[in-house]
Amino acid sequence: MRQPIRSSTVKRLIVVLAILLALSLAALCAVRYYGRQAGRAAEVPGNGIQTAAQPAGAPVPTAARTGKVTIRLYDRSPEYNREFSVTNMFPGDAETQNDCVQVDHKGDVTVHFRAEVRPGYEKLAEVLKLRVSVGGSVLYDGLMAEMPAAVDTLLPAGSDTLDYQLTAYLDTSVGNPYMYQQLVADFYWWVADSEELAPPTGDTMQPLLWGAVVLVSGAALTVLLRRRREVSHD
Repeated sequence: MRQPIRSSTVKRLIVVLAILLALSLAALCAVRYYGRQAGRAAEVPGNGIQTAAQPAGAPVPTAARTGKVTIRLYDRSPEYNREFSVTNMFPGDAETQNDCVQVDHKGDVTVHFRAEVRPGYEKLAEVLKLRVSVGGSVLYDGLMAEMPAAVDTLLPAGSDTLDYQLTAYLDTSVGNPYMYQQLVADFYWWVADSEELAPPTGDTMQPLLWGAVVLVSGAALTVLLRRRREVSHD
């Protein structure tokens, strides 16, 4: 004959399950929040991650991967990753903006960067210079019209957030015909043979695990509370 569960035992189980449910809910919320933070990609008109699979004229993705490497525009703060546009610059003027790229990788990887002047804005590119710096190291400093096809940054194994400082400036010797011109450029980053992530993927095992714990502990707690209520009415 099966012995009934003691009231004190039921109370202890309810307390334990309630604590487990609360902890698992907190863990699930934390995993989902930090997962969104890590995978958050900035949306910037024109700017993005260049991919090998990207057809001509297609929207530029903000995240991509190749093998075990994931690269994305990172929305660090509102002043980062803005559309690049300068106008009405005078000789000696300079404008600086910051862009942030997040790279997750297992081995050494080279991140490529290029700036592409939009059609119709080539006039100012003849004299406008761009200084590209990452972590205080200058990668390029010269005319936008003469920028190489790629400016490279070599990263050792690990996870890195690259802060690009992009300074556009005019030499004091620039003549008046360029003073009222405008320039708009798009910025692209990529690693070799990258493919678009749609949507960016992440580790789904932890959310599934904690979700299962929430369901199991919640169900068990419900059963025990119902059992205790039935016992109290007997």
